[in-house]
Amino acid sequence: MKRKRFAEMSVFKMLLSLFCVALMAAGCGSNMTSKVEASNDESLKEFSTWTPILNGDKAFKSAGHGGILVKSYLNPIAKAHLDKMEVPYPLPEGSVLAKAVVSSADTSSKDASRVYFMKKEKSGFDSANGDWSYALAKRVNGTLAFDPSVKPREASCISCHVKFAEYDYVKTVDIYRNQKVL
Repeated sequence: MKRKRFAEMSVFKMLLSLFCVALMAAGCGSNMTSKVEASNDESLKEFSTWTPILNGDKAFKSAGHGGILVKSYLNPIAKAHLDKMEVPYPLPEGSVLAKAVVSSADTSSKDASRVYFMKKEKSGFDSANGDWSYALAKRVNGTLAFDPSVKPREASCISCHVKFAEYDYVKTVDIYRNQKVL
């Protein structure tokens, strides 16, 4: 009888311990995506009001994103920096770039199926990769929702953007600047 009760208590304690570990991991997981990084910044959903990379808000094929058709944008912090600086790199903290995936050149970015974001974080966030965080928002039932599976230090994003380390990890900036008279 004592053995049975001991076994039941051991199983109960083990399950309780696993439950507590799961709760802590879930809490840590939500903290790992941080409260300051792109994946948690609801204001990013206003990207379509930002400055288009291409004059006239034109769409272009993004070779780095598999040849998808995108419309790209700079938030006001990135735009102000790029418009006044002769040497654009590095971009300042708070700069955000957005790539809205559209089905045709005539599709409004407000109807994008998904939007990729890069946000320049505080110095030290990820120094080895330019202190950029990454996020993806997908259209779900007509609303953009951030995809929690895309982590702020997303390895697949970093592996492509590292090719542009000399451009502060964002080649799109040159497209914008080449259209302007500096």
